[in-house]
Amino acid sequence: MEQSKSSHRDEVCHVRLPGYYQTADGTSQLVETSPEHLRALTGTSNDAAANAIFKSLVTACSDPMNLHGEAAMAFMQELEPQNALEAIVVSHITASHFAFSMAMAKASHAKGPEDAEGYSRIAARLSRALQQHIDTLLRMRQRRPTKTTIENVNVGQGGQAIVGEVNIHEK
Repeated sequence: MEQSKSSHRDEVCHVRLPGYYQTADGTSQLVETSPEHLRALTGTSNDAAANAIFKSLVTACSDPMNLHGEAAMAFMQELEPQNALEAIVVSHITASHFAFSMAMAKASHAKGPEDAEGYSRIAARLSRALQQHIDTLLRMRQRRPTKTTIENVNVGQGGQAIVGEVNIHEK
């Protein structure tokens, strides 16, 4: 026997991961989260920073049923930020993803073509923002020095060219 959508929704709503959740009146509430868990989740060493990052993330991603709060926790766990800057970028990735998804849903259920086009434009902008946030996280994690390759160098008469690292050793 197939479970109805509303009973499935109610079942999902009763599952709570530790974290901040926005209540129906718009206030954020901390539920069963230890400082150690939030620090580990955000890759920070400071309780206040971990709280601020996670609270802003869940507030940005919350919906009345709190499903996004749980998904935000899952994103943080999966992307494993290593420090506060990475945690901020991961929170931006998560918020952009949820906003994009909501804009696409509104576009597909729009009342008219003008509304659908407006939501589609918003979704396109959010998609670009999401990609920029992902690129930022990848660059932060690579942390490799930039390699420059010079293929051709033409030096005119009397000119000087130095390519590469220069070490001067005096005798």
